[in-house]
Amino acid sequence: MPGSARLRDCDVLRRITCKQAEENRLYGAINAAPAVTLLPWGLLKRKKVTCHPAFFHKLPTFWAVKTNIQVSKALTTSRGPGTAYMFALALAEQLFGESVAREVAEFLLMRTDGDNVSKKEFNEIEWSVGHHPPTVLIPIAHGSEEIEVVTLIDILRRAKANVIVASVEKTLGVMAS
Repeated sequence: MPGSARLRDCDVLRRITCKQAEENRLYGAINAAPAVTLLPWGLLKRKKVTCHPAFFHKLPTFWAVKTNIQVSKALTTSRGPGTAYMFALALAEQLFGESVAREVAEFLLMRTDGDNVSKKEFNEIEWSVGHHPPTVLIPIAHGSEEIEVVTLIDILRRAKANVIVASVEKTLGVMAS
């Protein structure tokens, strides 16, 4: 999980993510990143969050929930590699609607019957992306989990998002874990 610490230490990514949060626009984190990256940036206040079980103890007790996916206002969090598909579909649903998320899930032969694509909360926010497909930034670093990165890119592109993958490293290549 060294990727989360490297993401946390990237000032450009911190500024981009904090601006997203300030503007009440979607942002998310998976695996250790909610606890290791977003918590030090102050982006978990008054939001229900989940993360990898090994880092769960770092989350504020009152707001920590043990679900695979947690949507709390503009923030979406997930637990780890095994939940990467659900995490990506939850983001696709928020960006494009339930029908697009279901269409992508069915194409990938994912089970959606009896199990919602995402977990919705009370007082949910309606998101609108206008006429242009949204642009989604997926930051990567040395130690990023391959399955999480590839799954997010694949599902969001299938949903027709403009996906930008950017390294926070100073080198051209990134060594995933």
